[in-house]
Amino acid sequence: MRAWGLAIILAATGGVAQADGAWPFRAEGWVALGATDRIPGSAPFVAGDLLLSLGVGRTPLSFELGAYGYLDKTDTPHETYGALAWTFPGAKVSAGVVKPAYDSFAPSALDKILPTLGAERATMTRSEATWGAMFDGYLPLGARVDASLGPVDFAVSAHREKSRKVTIVAVGAAWSQGAWTFSGAVEGDLDHDTGTHAKLAALWTGARMTAGAAVFVRDSATLPDLFEVSGSYAVTPDFGLSGVVQVPLDGSASTLAVSGRYQLANGIGVNLGAGLEDGDDTAVSAYLDWRF
Repeated sequence: MRAWGLAIILAATGGVAQADGAWPFRAEGWVALGATDRIPGSAPFVAGDLLLSLGVGRTPLSFELGAYGYLDKTDTPHETYGALAWTFPGAKVSAGVVKPAYDSFAPSALDKILPTLGAERATMTRSEATWGAMFDGYLPLGARVDASLGPVDFAVSAHREKSRKVTIVAVGAAWSQGAWTFSGAVEGDLDHDTGTHAKLAALWTGARMTAGAAVFVRDSATLPDLFEVSGSYAVTPDFGLSGVVQVPLDGSASTLAVSGRYQLANGIGVNLGAGLEDGDDTAVSAYLDWRF
């Protein structure tokens, strides 16, 4: 909880950082604060997927802090990141509790519509290093390299979880061309024959609309592969509608979620979302979010 509080405070003060100051600041991602009736007794929640970077003057060194997941009265499934980074010409190297490369590409659209449900689906849409920290007590330490080559952004990461003796290696990339962005990632455990996890997504962005599709493939005997379709429409410059459908490829019940978001100012918006989980459970979420 303290890590989340610190991350939000840093995000709130980041807007006053000066580019030529001693501690240049950059933030990316989103954070939300609201309530949901998904789980009885857990109505208030804070959720997000954010990464904050605090530079040291004009040096290549920076400190990174971030988090993914949610907190409520009944549970705290989340992963926090903390790392040192060094920026070279054309690349950045980070070490510590780094964000897995698998999580930086082809994210699930459900996260921003029903944040608590999106986080619980991390076992199907996120890195093993992330969902292991959220649900199985992992403390994955590792390193990551980010770079770009023309219109392609890519990242490679490796994590070691000593207590469970797993080494998780991931590669992700995104390619943008005109209105289209194609992204994907693959991940595997070098110490165990657990197969390869993979995901692939395509996103089209127009003047007022977006449309996307993604597939998440888990090499698992208990988790199905997942197909996701999403879209959004800007009704006015300040108000938009979004929706997502997740279809498990084993024939089990699908999930449908929709939301409306009214933009207040500076990336802050009011959201009202509703979803039909697993074919029969309805859920409503109302929250204030900040996207940066």
